[in-house]
Amino acid sequence: MKEIVNTTEMYLRTIYDLNEDCVPVRQSRLIERMRQAAPTVFQTVARMKRAGLVSIDDDNRIGLTEEGSIRAIEVTRKHRLAERLLTDIINMPATLVHGEACRWQHVMSEAAERRIVDILGGPTTSPWGNPIPGLEHFGITVEKSVAATKLADISESTLPVVGIVRCISEHAQSDPELITFLVNAGVIPGARVTIRLCEKSYAVRGLDEIKLPMKLAHIIDVDCGT
Repeated sequence: MKEIVNTTEMYLRTIYDLNEDCVPVRQSRLIERMRQAAPTVFQTVARMKRAGLVSIDDDNRIGLTEEGSIRAIEVTRKHRLAERLLTDIINMPATLVHGEACRWQHVMSEAAERRIVDILGGPTTSPWGNPIPGLEHFGITVEKSVAATKLADISESTLPVVGIVRCISEHAQSDPELITFLVNAGVIPGARVTIRLCEKSYAVRGLDEIKLPMKLAHIIDVDCGT
């Protein structure tokens, strides 16, 4: 069966995800995240710029325009609502939810979104703890929560520290091996974990201890000291 893919929507959501991870958005990052050749990424970004969806500043950082942001929020909302439905109602295994939601996000109508919101009672986060954006479109008011701390932003002088996992980034979810690694170790939203430094990695203990290299320190947000 042919995959259902809207390239523009995939790029918009990836840029949104990078912003959420506090990672500067450059074409090199898109090449890494999209797993596409450099010429393909360059051409796609150029096309999106002509369409008024992205901007590129003097430092070659890519930003979403107002129209691009609206569309990125829409596709991200569909993706995370699909994840909630797949998890809460269909009971799909956690490690398969992200990939399936990537397909649903391109074909879900607004009517279907509204129905999912009603059935699930107005969820505000994905199963991985990430905020579902744009819910005000459906009349849902979301109270701002206190920001969690990314592993990368935890002061080394405070380690080791105990905290509660708030969310796992889309970047981790898109890597089947990595997300399975986290799930099997019990490093999931709501889990109590201990974090310490271990050479050039973070050692995170849930059910088991895993080691995450510094370059992946953006994938986990933690409420520390709880």
